[in-house]
Amino acid sequence: MDIVIPAITEAFKDETLLVKKTMTLTAKVTGTPEPEIRWFRDNTPIAPSFKNKMTKSGETVTLTQSNITVKQSGVYKVVATSKAGTAEHSATIKVVEKMPEPEAPKEAP
Repeated sequence: MDIVIPAITEAFKDETLLVKKTMTLTAKVTGTPEPEIRWFRDNTPIAPSFKNKMTKSGETVTLTQSNITVKQSGVYKVVATSKAGTAEHSATIKVVEKMPEPEAPKEAP
């Protein structure tokens, strides 16, 4: 069996979300043997709970958090580890009470 270093081939991006919504972060992870997946917020491991669901379907891994709050803003990171190596990806997620108003285009004088 070939050993393939873990790689994250597709991943979530920086995003701003509204409070009370559901946040879904998805990444595609490859590697042989199958990497172990861990999720972090601001370098703190995220534990599975009724609000934090972590799923894996084939190469797709997902972190879903329901009813999010402003406190859940931060840098989210997914780490894939196997005996062949480690891959990681992170993005900044902002949770806000309301979306900022888009700036009106400035009219040329």
